[in-house]
Amino acid sequence: MSVGDSGSVTGDESSGSVAAGTDLLPQKPDMVPEFDPKAFVIMEDMEQLLLQVCARLEVGPPVFFMRDVFRSEGKKYHGFGVSLQSTAKGINFFVSGRLSTDEGLARQDAAFITLERLLEEAEVKIFDFNFQVVLRYKEDLAEAHRIARLSATEHVMMLEKENAELKQRLSLYNQMFMKTRWHHLRLKCYLWGLRDKL
Repeated sequence: MSVGDSGSVTGDESSGSVAAGTDLLPQKPDMVPEFDPKAFVIMEDMEQLLLQVCARLEVGPPVFFMRDVFRSEGKKYHGFGVSLQSTAKGINFFVSGRLSTDEGLARQDAAFITLERLLEEAEVKIFDFNFQVVLRYKEDLAEAHRIARLSATEHVMMLEKENAELKQRLSLYNQMFMKTRWHHLRLKCYLWGLRDKL
């Protein structure tokens, strides 16, 4: 089983290490993407989130294995596997995370892949900020597809409708602006009158 793969497991979930490490780094290793931690205002702990979901779904707990350890050019590469089993819920799989020179990132990556597989098998989602962002992108994409399927006549009708709505908003804005200017002018006249009396 290569890094990033997943499959079913059998036997006791505490059976120990799944695979021994090697000194030979694969030619095209599947690496955890590099990123700048300073670019994120909040970094969610994937392992803690996985444990929360497991507790909510009453499965697990997940068992982490140091699956792969490679050395190349003086660097040490880590990879984790995760086993998750629950007879009552029908959950029984093993996933392997991607490699990283940072052991913590490798473990986080394995936790993320496990969480992704668990949510898929349990047919549930996590409602958070990113879910809402993706939902908005999907809505925008669906709208773009809808517009792309319109005929030329329908396009013209849609543009005319948008133009009419824009004119209406502009008219309301002008009315509000003119009314505000009129009030300001009346106030100035009133102040000038007071100044003359003084």
